[in-house]
Amino acid sequence: MKKLCLLGLGLTFTLASFASLAKNSDVAIVQGSLKSEEILKTNESWDGSPLPILPAVSPEVTVVRLTIPPGAILPIHLHAVLNVGYMLAGELTVTRTKDPGGDFSDPDNVEQIIVRAGDAVVENFNTWHYGENMGTEDAQLILMYVAAPGTPQALIAPQP
Repeated sequence: MKKLCLLGLGLTFTLASFASLAKNSDVAIVQGSLKSEEILKTNESWDGSPLPILPAVSPEVTVVRLTIPPGAILPIHLHAVLNVGYMLAGELTVTRTKDPGGDFSDPDNVEQIIVRAGDAVVENFNTWHYGENMGTEDAQLILMYVAAPGTPQALIAPQP
């Protein structure tokens, strides 16, 4: 099984390399054709905030598959690391506050987006937010975190 997983990873990286070559040059693919589609390219989070400057260290990359059942509400949290999500299935309503203390009571400070299957989103940096699955099916996301080694992916807000 381990060999199969490693083979799959090698094939994935090889296909990604060919897709990159095909996009950037006149390389002919012998059997079949590959399709390379840029899903997201940005230097801002979903609310227009600039992304943080990455630390001058060799980063640690973590990829997580997250499944959120219908009706589930994630705890209020923030990310002090750069992260990107891709919604595989379902939808997730993300609510954030501009209040640095994490107060959601002032509607002028609160903003929401709905992330749907096929959407890619760069999460807010150092901004309190939470997600809620208001749909009827599981929300399934792939999340990628890039940070200095050992940095927590999220900080949960203290409970009152």
